[in-house]
Amino acid sequence: MDHSNEEKSGTAQFVLTAVLLCAAIVLGGSTRGVLADSLVQVLALLLVAMLLWPDPRRLVPAGTAWLPLLVLLIPLLACLPMPGGLWSTLGARAPLAGELASVQVRPDAHVGLIAYAAERALWSLLPAAALYLSVLRLSLARQKQLLALLFAFALIGVILGFAQLADGPDSALRLHRPTNTVSAVGFFANRNHFASFLGMVLPLVLAAAAWYAGERAAGKRINPLVIVGLIGLAVVLILGVALTGSRAGLGLGMLSLLLAIPLIFSLRHRRGSKRVLAIIATVGIALTVQFALFGIMQKLSVDPLTDSRWTMNQLALPAAQDQGALGAGPGTFRQIYQPYEARARPNPLIVAHAHNDYLEVWLESGWPGLAAIALMLAYVAWFGIAVWRQDDGPGRLTARACTIALLLVLVHSALDYPLRTTSNQVVFALLLAIVVRVAGSARETRVAPVPATAA
Repeated sequence: MDHSNEEKSGTAQFVLTAVLLCAAIVLGGSTRGVLADSLVQVLALLLVAMLLWPDPRRLVPAGTAWLPLLVLLIPLLACLPMPGGLWSTLGARAPLAGELASVQVRPDAHVGLIAYAAERALWSLLPAAALYLSVLRLSLARQKQLLALLFAFALIGVILGFAQLADGPDSALRLHRPTNTVSAVGFFANRNHFASFLGMVLPLVLAAAAWYAGERAAGKRINPLVIVGLIGLAVVLILGVALTGSRAGLGLGMLSLLLAIPLIFSLRHRRGSKRVLAIIATVGIALTVQFALFGIMQKLSVDPLTDSRWTMNQLALPAAQDQGALGAGPGTFRQIYQPYEARARPNPLIVAHAHNDYLEVWLESGWPGLAAIALMLAYVAWFGIAVWRQDDGPGRLTARACTIALLLVLVHSALDYPLRTTSNQVVFALLLAIVVRVAGSARETRVAPVPATAA
């Protein structure tokens, strides 16, 4: 393949990656597996096909960059068939096997209780996996263009959230049903997931604003409108988090501002950067108090110990313990949880997920799921520490901001399930790929050298 064809192929790959990112953000804000998710998965298949052509070996990154893809083995394991005699010995399946035998029905014996749910879980991971593989192969300049798209859709999401609040609880601007009818949800069904999305974008905007301000203070020719625009975007994101009415989201926003302090101190030119962070924090908090204080105070007045999510997790814990080493299978939480809830405290509401994603993974995927979580946490920590220890260079500040964003959503996953949406999965994959791409060598990830851009 000559140079011109390689350039065209690279441009086509970037365009399809950008389309996948935009489609996932706009269409993938629900956890219910709607038709929109299927459209995003089709785009992911097209991207994988493009990455496979003309040499399938190019799809697999070298070094350790392939390790996050091991999470795909969890739903694959649940799809495997197994002998009925062995199936009935797993976890709490003996009573179910007895009931099926009493009516002369043979169980559909797979590692997971519901094979099609495991298959659906596998498909749901495809967009994030495809985007991760693609971003690893992109130049730093292309990666920054994807982040610019992310900034734009975060801004659009907040504007949409304002419009949803103005249009009332029955607004047609709310893209999903059921949804939080009295909160801003943007492209999402759940306000907490929207807050988590904004929380991931906020550190990146703070880093960009701080870098441009620092460079201008050092005498570089930087358009001040760029700095003003980034400051305004950061303030809007903080206000957007407040308008979701999410206590966890509010905490994530505050944590993001705190973690931006070491990020700014890692800059070569800090004089203007500190001023930018102070402006963002002051204006953001002032606008939050002006527009969202009443809703926030209502949320904070609720005793955390009486919050229903703690009761849910207390019931989900013994359910997870009873499922055995391999769990009940991806997509089975609702069916497994309901009998425990019915015995303890009947609830007219249907609980579809645990408000602790690590606990839900344990219930559904057992020890292999916990091993996958441990691997992912170790992987993020390893490369995160690497980009913070490295000297300043191309993409270092961007990668450090990405590590903060990844940390925020991983913390939020202990209180909710933000990564159950295609939108947040894809954003997580984008940020992780940037961290790995910057921290790893060109030999490890089989990509071209990073362009010598400063941020």
